[in-house]
Amino acid sequence: MNRALVPLVVSDLIEGRPVRWVPTNRLVGDYDGRDRTLQIFNADPKDQRRLLDEIDKQRGPLEQAAGGPLVIIFHSVKQSTERYADFVRYFVRPRGIEMPEAVAPSAEIYVDAEDASGPHRRPSAVAA
Repeated sequence: MNRALVPLVVSDLIEGRPVRWVPTNRLVGDYDGRDRTLQIFNADPKDQRRLLDEIDKQRGPLEQAAGGPLVIIFHSVKQSTERYADFVRYFVRPRGIEMPEAVAPSAEIYVDAEDASGPHRRPSAVAA
């Protein structure tokens, strides 16, 4: 998984809520993890612990793709509507994005096969 997919995977984990990397022009101050900060919208305080628990179930692969520990900022439904209405309105909800088990395909399932155009990963005969 690459960094660009992290917000979509997180959104899928938390019931399709809008998620994005914090735009760099909107951050005030400097802190560790600034470039790994996710905004989660339409998350009222009563739901935030449950949503964070869902994210934590996949935190390892998410942080690997992000390049380090994630920083999560929740915005309530009221804040999302008042301050971020355009983003929330036009957010494309992901459907069925699967969390990859690993960043690279497993050697047990895929094998390298070389031809004139170079090496390629193909399903192994055992996996078929």
